[in-house]
Amino acid sequence: MLFISIIILLFFTALPSFFYREQLPANCYSRISSILLIFCSILTITPLLNADANTIGSGIALYGGLFHITYISQFIDIFLFIIGSFILVS
Repeated sequence: MLFISIIILLFFTALPSFFYREQLPANCYSRISSILLIFCSILTITPLLNADANTIGSGIALYGGLFHITYISQFIDIFLFIIGSFILVS
């Protein structure tokens, strides 16, 4: 999601220069990126609501333990996304 949002922001930066001379204001980029961070936090919350509590409680390991997902790591991701969006809004 973050990779796609970065590509979208780059696309919105380059698109106005092709069609007209006026660029988007700087506060528009921060608002778009804060909205994208909020969407990323919502996407991070949904596996916590839908997953089996025993599975995530003990941890889910992918690729031999390279990606180990627990409740704590999910909450840290949510916390970082929300704090980042608040910093961009203010």
